[in-house]
Amino acid sequence: MQQKNLFFFIFLLVIAACRLQHFYNFAPVLAMGFFGGAVFRSRWMGYAFPLFAILLSDIALAATNADASFSLFLTSGEFLFYYSIYAATTFIGSRISRRINVTSVVGGMLTSVLLFYIVSNFIVWASGIAYLPTFDGLMLCYAKALPFLAPQFVGNAIAATLLFGAYYAVQNQKTAIKA
Repeated sequence: MQQKNLFFFIFLLVIAACRLQHFYNFAPVLAMGFFGGAVFRSRWMGYAFPLFAILLSDIALAATNADASFSLFLTSGEFLFYYSIYAATTFIGSRISRRINVTSVVGGMLTSVLLFYIVSNFIVWASGIAYLPTFDGLMLCYAKALPFLAPQFVGNAIAATLLFGAYYAVQNQKTAIKA
């Protein structure tokens, strides 16, 4: 299997995993952007491919979700904040592109997950729908979101392991063929 086909196949698997009914935030969305930023040679493709994949899966979710709230999410400006977080995750991945190793991947994924946790819950709090617009309301929002943090990190860590593992398997296969 050619390298490009393998990556395309892996991205399709990750998109499919995003759409499966998942436990809390056990979804690999951040890992896709992080991986794209780290391994795509073209900066443009590093951002475009994961963001486009997430957009397609969000449109599919909106089309198949009986609850209208997801369609409202896509038509409000709120989704732009989330996509900015995904782009920031891609940027974080691009910072390790020359020194990809276990430490940089784990550190980058942890940073990405914490960034998502902080910003997304701030957005929830700032919407004024569920929490009082006070510091105590913000802290309550963060506290109630804590059960989602660990599954999000684990889901993205598993996806990053699969994505980077497949990438290195292909790289090692290419090296073995040349030798």
